[in-house]
Formats: sequence, structure tokens, C-alpha cells
Amino acid sequence: MRHQDRFHFPVDYTKDGYYVLEYLPKSHNIEKLSKLCAQIDPEFKTIFPLDNKFHRRSFRRLQRAYIEARYSEHFEITIEELDYLAGKVVKLKGAVERFCQGKIYASQADSEL
Repeated sequence: MRHQDRFHFPVDYTKDGYYVLEYLPKSHNIEKLSKLCAQIDPEFKTIFPLDNKFHRRSFRRLQRAYIEARYSEHFEITIEELDYLAGKVVKLKGAVERFCQGKIYASQADSEL
């Protein structure tokens, strides 16, 4: 299932983020999680812009995909939306890696003092 492959790794990085942040929100609401991430690092706010109809529709489709893509045979996503979201998920992965590496380096630097 192509849609599940594209959206698998953020869950794994959330687990890594739990180690770094020592906080794991109990939510599958991507909009809420996006706002929490933007409070931690402004880079996260730029990953999923909601500035036009296509961006908003794609983001809503991503929100719905978490449940509906697994349990509803009626869930649909266009190739254009899937490709767009896949690119955004890659950007999200990079932002999470940079953020976590920064926290790890800062922690290591503090422990060396």
C-alpha cells in the first residue's frame, strides 16, 4: 500500500522525539501536533503551508489518511496529493532529524562542562 509506505517514518521519529523531548502527546490530530511542533521550532510551521486550496485539501487528506486509509475501502487520494505530501513528509523528517541532533549535541555539550 503506497500511502502507508509514504507516511510510516514520522511515527518512528515521534518515538525518537519522545527520547529527546521526554513528551509524547496522545493525539493523532495532525493539525494539533503541527501546532505543538511549531511552538518547539518555527521550522515546523513552514512544512505544511495552508495558503491555498490544494495545500489545505492535501493536509486534510493527510489528517484523514491515518484512520481512513487503513479501515475504509472508500478512502481516496490523488497521485498529485500523494506526491506533494510525500515531499512534505521528507521535509518533516529532515526537520525532526535536525531538531533532535541539535538537542543531542546540546545535551552532550552540557554534560562535558
